[in-house]
Amino acid sequence: MWTAAILAGGSGRRLGGVDKSALTIGDRTILAHQLSLLTHLTEQILIVTTDPARFAGLPVRVVQDRLPGSGPLGALQTALHEAGGDRLLVTACDMPFLTIRFLTHLLTAGEGADATVPRDARGRHPLCASYATRVSGSVDRALAAGERSVRAVLDGLRVHEVHGEELTAFGDDRLLTNINTPEDYTAARAAWPAGFAVDCAR
Repeated sequence: MWTAAILAGGSGRRLGGVDKSALTIGDRTILAHQLSLLTHLTEQILIVTTDPARFAGLPVRVVQDRLPGSGPLGALQTALHEAGGDRLLVTACDMPFLTIRFLTHLLTAGEGADATVPRDARGRHPLCASYATRVSGSVDRALAAGERSVRAVLDGLRVHEVHGEELTAFGDDRLLTNINTPEDYTAARAAWPAGFAVDCAR
């Protein structure tokens, strides 16, 4: 058994305070797109947020970030503690080009690893990754020591990196795109091809 968690912490400062979970690409929000993918994979879906009221009415569990202000690491800690089962799949709510095939690979690759994390030319992407729920203690200790970087916590874990040919096998260099700036958003909307929402479900 495993759980999926979408991290929807709040507004994007470099987007002028816009709520990233409300960004629309194609005919729906990125959040709705991710939910449509994840419902093909599991019934155990969480949204971790600092403002649960924003997601009232969605047919998934919405949980309050236990450590608001601690960034993505605090959101990851919340997801790990709320997850059912021994594995947690995490996505950030600003990644529009994820696919079922790729998310499934993150769950099944790296048997025995504490985390399975994609890495491209920009580095590791720890907010689109799978984690063994047993690492919750490591995250707790890091936060208690004042750490706020997910990447720093990964340095102390057994990590299977999805990179090189293992990553390029999925065939789309937009796969790990995330939206931080208005320019990112404009580029993602321009790159969104007709029919992608159907294709990505394969």
